[in-house]
Amino acid sequence: MKENIFRCFGISEGEVSAVLSPIIQNPNGVLINIKESQGLLVDILLKADDNNFYFYDCTRLIFEKLGQFIYSESELSLEEIAFQLLKLNKLKIATAESITGGQIVCNLIKNNLGASAVVVEGLATYANEAKTSRLGVLESVLNAHTSVSVQTTHEMAKGLLNTSPANIVIATTGYASSTNPSEDGGLVFVAIGTKERIDVYKNKLYGTRKEVRR
Repeated sequence: MKENIFRCFGISEGEVSAVLSPIIQNPNGVLINIKESQGLLVDILLKADDNNFYFYDCTRLIFEKLGQFIYSESELSLEEIAFQLLKLNKLKIATAESITGGQIVCNLIKNNLGASAVVVEGLATYANEAKTSRLGVLESVLNAHTSVSVQTTHEMAKGLLNTSPANIVIATTGYASSTNPSEDGGLVFVAIGTKERIDVYKNKLYGTRKEVRR
């Protein structure tokens, strides 16, 4: 039996199914199983008999259609792949987390033996006081744009880059859920930055508080 797995990030199960619809409708003996894992992660599992040569064409077609979303062709987790890439490129990472409360750095550490080779520190800068005192986010930015905004997330990443020896930083803010009409539940900002550039990504996520954080 031949088997292969593609692990995808940043695309939903429904979107994967839609993109692969022509292949799924004519599988030529290849069993294709698509399953969502941990919210924004999707696994594509392929199985076929040893004498099924279409298996290789199917594998190639899937990679051509979804290559920009595929982060692994093994059972390795997203955190393990990130660790390997950081270590390979001799880069160090630090995080400043609000909505995620330390989960990003926790997953990097607990899922990787020798994580200290790449992880410098992880800060849970939840309160605005922590954002200003530890990361140097200006109160004027918080007052003008709130703690959950592109501007605040950018300043969190910038402040961490200025105070940490890390090459790459991640900052997160957001509302896991909300009963306040002025707050948009599931709105999440993630900043990824280096000394040369900081990118901020706006996400609208759905689910329970735990699922949004994950």
